[in-house]
Amino acid sequence: MTSGGELSARQRAVIAALASGLDKQDAAAVVGIQPSTVSRYLREPLFCAELRAAQDETLATVTRRMTGGALDMLTVLESIAKDKEQPPSVRVRAALGWLERTHRLLELHDLTERVAKLEAEHGTCE
Repeated sequence: MTSGGELSARQRAVIAALASGLDKQDAAAVVGIQPSTVSRYLREPLFCAELRAAQDETLATVTRRMTGGALDMLTVLESIAKDKEQPPSVRVRAALGWLERTHRLLELHDLTERVAKLEAEHGTCE
């Protein structure tokens, strides 16, 4: 962390790497630092807060897009259910998969918020 309580460019690069889905080892390699440095960053409250914010934004974007498409998937299900001439198995499976994932994503979003609160209380995100 730089003086004044701001994150360094390197810390922001680690946040971007972790938020993109890389694990600690790979994030460290991408940024050119040791994994132990990433572990140290993950014990810093400001770093954790910024990482959590980046992850939350990604999750919120995915959630918005998936829930936005959920009505279309319901329409597909309805049309397939009424269309007795088309083999519906693939499209029905895709629609059901979409709806299932949307439901799971909403649950995950709720759990993520709860875990973030717990992590904030304990001062770590590792």
